[in-house]
Amino acid sequence: MSAAMAPRPDHAREVKYALTDVRRVCEETGLITDRASFMRQAAGVIVRCPWHEERTPSCSVRLLNGQIAVKCHGCGTGGDVLSLIAASRGLSTARDFREVLRAGAEMAGLWDIVSELDGTAAATDRPVRPAFVAPPPEPEREYPAADDVRALLAACVPVTEDDEVAAYLTGRAVDPELVAADGLALAIPAGSRLLGRTWGYKGRSWAETGHRLLLPVRDVLGDVRSVRAWRVTDGESPKRLPPAGYKASGLVLASPMAVAILSGRRPAERVLIVEGESDFLVAATWRLSRPTAVIGVQSGSWTPAFGARFRPGTEVLIWTDRDRAGDGYADEITRSLAPRGCRIGRWCREAA
Repeated sequence: MSAAMAPRPDHAREVKYALTDVRRVCEETGLITDRASFMRQAAGVIVRCPWHEERTPSCSVRLLNGQIAVKCHGCGTGGDVLSLIAASRGLSTARDFREVLRAGAEMAGLWDIVSELDGTAAATDRPVRPAFVAPPPEPEREYPAADDVRALLAACVPVTEDDEVAAYLTGRAVDPELVAADGLALAIPAGSRLLGRTWGYKGRSWAETGHRLLLPVRDVLGDVRSVRAWRVTDGESPKRLPPAGYKASGLVLASPMAVAILSGRRPAERVLIVEGESDFLVAATWRLSRPTAVIGVQSGSWTPAFGARFRPGTEVLIWTDRDRAGDGYADEITRSLAPRGCRIGRWCREAA
């Protein structure tokens, strides 16, 4: 038996270049357990963050320049595949680096490194790892085709014309009449035939899975670029879904006044930014004493370009959950608005 070897920089480098299968790494670290535990993205997945508690996935894990890169859009924490392994096992790369590196080497099948770190002879019956071949980079995803989105929305009806959707909204203290009046959401009629995998989940259309409440999402100019589908019936599928295989970041929910601000038809004076589709519909149907634009964000929605649509002196209230994800959203928005001289306030709600 030889003496255990201290970790070397080339050990870490070899482990990081060997662990390039994002899906398998996330499964072996317990971050992917079922379909509801992740969302696909270009060159990787979005999972629930291993550094903070959250209800919906906001942590990006993807292959970048031949290595796994990690970044949580909720709490801002990030790193590499070793950071991910450490967080998933309650370890620290600074304090427990040998243990983290050994776990990564074992996951990659690098038994020579495992043996060196343990100070043991290499076992001959351990599985041989395949040679590393960097996969070709996946192209950046785009939004659904504008004509396809328009056709989908044209096939929908006002939420007041669908009893099941209207009852669902009423049960969540949202007035369907106000939703319909402001065009905040539409209903896919029950039994509709939606063609293609874009408007569906695991081979079934949104009409079949119960995702019949559609919320248009808009870009920085206020144009509708995609939708969010909301399940209004019981089921095992994710509660809310973007179109399958398409980019979902950089888009927000917007009330009519917010659309006017983003499109440049009206200056921003008072804006309420809320977290999630549910709170967006609640806030957008409030009839406040002062004119207030309402914008809804989720993971990956907000970019500095949205802040550039607000003029100096705009009053901005940020309404998020009181958790690390909500704090992350609020911090990101504040960083983009504070230099513009906006007056920013925060309203927190205890996370469920």
